[in-house]
Amino acid sequence: MSVKCKIQSVEGLLEQLVEQAIERDVPRSIAEEAGRTTARGVRSPVGPITPQTERRLEAYFAAVVRRRSVRRDAPRGAAAHFVLASVVHDLRSTGRSERDIWDELERAGLHRFPAKSSKNIGFGCAASARPGSARC
Repeated sequence: MSVKCKIQSVEGLLEQLVEQAIERDVPRSIAEEAGRTTARGVRSPVGPITPQTERRLEAYFAAVVRRRSVRRDAPRGAAAHFVLASVVHDLRSTGRSERDIWDELERAGLHRFPAKSSKNIGFGCAASARPGSARC
């Protein structure tokens, strides 16, 4: 969940991380809790954020989202959806094509996951429909 623009404060960075998580279909309650937990759990220097501080906050925030997503009281399907979205994001970050990503999901058996919002896992079509197929 890397932040795209220069953020000047910890609060601003955490707000942006929460919004990005929500855009990637992390349930709002989990994203907001991760923001609050990160703010409490990480001591941050006063003043502009350094790249090291930004990476540390992003990593802490992502870890809180992952831990919260697998708890018993997490919204139904949150963990599976988070895993799928993370896999797609990671594969994209390596420069793989949509077709290569889909092939990887099929090999792992993840293509059967019923996505709430396919745009955030990836293909602009149902998660069970191969990119370019009539179901897209």
